[in-house]
Amino acid sequence: MIHFNTAGAGLLSAQALQAMQAFQQTEHEIGAYEAELTSAEVLDHAIYQNIARLIGAQPANIALFDSATKAWVTALDALDWHCGDRVLITPYESNQLFKLTLEPRKGSPIGKLTGPVQFIGRAVKVI
Repeated sequence: MIHFNTAGAGLLSAQALQAMQAFQQTEHEIGAYEAELTSAEVLDHAIYQNIARLIGAQPANIALFDSATKAWVTALDALDWHCGDRVLITPYESNQLFKLTLEPRKGSPIGKLTGPVQFIGRAVKVI
């Protein structure tokens, strides 16, 4: 899974700012639902195709969410958990989110990695 961790925290490019301002102007002129309909092709198809092309995936494998919480809950809930499975959580995840998401529904214990971690490719090493 690839997660654009700080996608919402960076500076906007001039093109992104211009696109957002144009969309908001359209919302102002014709209304939010109508503005969404004018961008349906981009919102429903093109954005998934462009992200997939960017990371070398298929559009069907791209999921966009309005919050990190919703993304994590959806991803965790989609996995086939069994009693006794363990989840290792780094200090960077919302430990409470994992605990609230998994334990009541799956009975899975949460194993917490403490202290700083180092990412090595797709592996995590506790320092």
